[in-house]
Amino acid sequence: MLSGKAKSYLQLQDYDTAEDLALAGLKIAEKQKYQAGIATLSEILYLINKKKNNIALALNYFENFKTITDSTALKDKKNALLMLKAKTSFELEQEELKKQTKTALAQQQTYIIFSLFAVFLAILISFYVYKNTKLIKKLNNQLEQKAATLEERKQELTYANETQEKLFSIISHDLRSPINALMNLLLLIKNGDIKPDDFLNFVPKLYNDVDAMSFTLNNLLNWSKSQMNGFVNKPENLNVQTSVNDSIHLLQENANQKNIIVRSNIPEVAEIYCDRNQFNLIVRNLLNNSIKFTPNGGEIVLNASLKNNFWEVMIQDNGVGMSPEVKNKLFKPDSSLQSAYGTNKEKGTGLGLLLCKEMVENNGGTIGVETKEGEGATFYFTIPVGE
Repeated sequence: MLSGKAKSYLQLQDYDTAEDLALAGLKIAEKQKYQAGIATLSEILYLINKKKNNIALALNYFENFKTITDSTALKDKKNALLMLKAKTSFELEQEELKKQTKTALAQQQTYIIFSLFAVFLAILISFYVYKNTKLIKKLNNQLEQKAATLEERKQELTYANETQEKLFSIISHDLRSPINALMNLLLLIKNGDIKPDDFLNFVPKLYNDVDAMSFTLNNLLNWSKSQMNGFVNKPENLNVQTSVNDSIHLLQENANQKNIIVRSNIPEVAEIYCDRNQFNLIVRNLLNNSIKFTPNGGEIVLNASLKNNFWEVMIQDNGVGMSPEVKNKLFKPDSSLQSAYGTNKEKGTGLGLLLCKEMVENNGGTIGVETKEGEGATFYFTIPVGE
C-alpha cells in the first residue's frame, strides 16, 4: 500500500510526501527481509531523489535496487548449475556401479570354472557366488534408490523453478500491465489529452481490469501463503445459503456483462463447519471459473445435498466443458502453471483450482468435476456438517 501511494504522489510531483511514504514502506520491507519490496521501494526512492536533484542519494538507492535484482538472476544461474552438477554426479556414480558389477560378474564366472575341479572348491565358490550376488543386488538397489531420489529432486527443482517463473509472470504481466494502463489513462486526463466525458467510456473496462487484478492478487497471496506456511484453519458453523448468496452478489456484475443467469437452490438448513474465508474463496473461485467458461446468455445453478456427515455443494454450468485430457490435469500441481482463456478472452492465473483443492482438503472434504466437452461442467466439493 505504501509503495502504491508513493508512486501516486510521485506522479502528482509531491516528492516530499512520496519520499516519506516510500521510506516508511522500505523500513517495513527491510524489517521483514522482503527483497522484492526493498527493490521496488529503492527504485521509487531513486526516481524521487533524481527528481529532487539529490544525485548522490539517488545513485545509492539505484545501486541498492540493482544489487537485489542482480542477485535474483544469480540465484537462477546457481540453481541451473546445481542441476548440472547433480546430473554429472549421477552419471559418474552409475558408470562406477556398472564397472563394479562387471568386475563382480567376471570374478563369479572364474570361480564357477574352478568349481569343476573339486567338490570343496565348488562349495567354496558357491558360497562366494551367493555372497557376490547379494552384494550386486544390494548395489543395484542402492543405484535404484539413488536414481529415484535424484529424479524426485530434479522434479522438485523443476517445479520450483517453473512456479517461480509463473509468479514473476503473474506479477509482471497480469498485475503490472493493467496498473500501467490505468496510470497512463489517468495521466491523459491529468494532461488534458482526453475529456472527462470521454473517460466515462473507459469505466467498464477499468472496472473489469481492477476486479481481475483484485481476484488475481487475492489468489496469488493465498497460494503463496499456503506454500510458505500452510493454511491456518479457523473453523466455525457457517450457513451455506448465506455465504453462497454473498459470493453470487460479489460476482453478479461479471455475470451480468455476459447475460449469464446465476441461480442458487441451496437449502436454507445447510449448515457446515469450516473456515469462513476459505469456504468463500472456494465458492468464488469455482463460480468465477464457471462464468469465465460459460458463453453469453448461459446459466449457472448452485445446489447442495446432504450425504452422510457432509454437505456436497455443486456448481453446474452449460459452458464449453472440458476434454478428458484437460479434466485429468485438473487439481494437480503442474496445472497451476496452465490457464485457458474464457469465452470472452478472460485471462486467469491457473492457481484458482489448485487453491480450491488445498482449501477443501484442509477443511476435511474432497473436490471433483464431471464434464463433457461442449456440454458444460459441474464442480462439486464436500464440507463436514455443522457441529
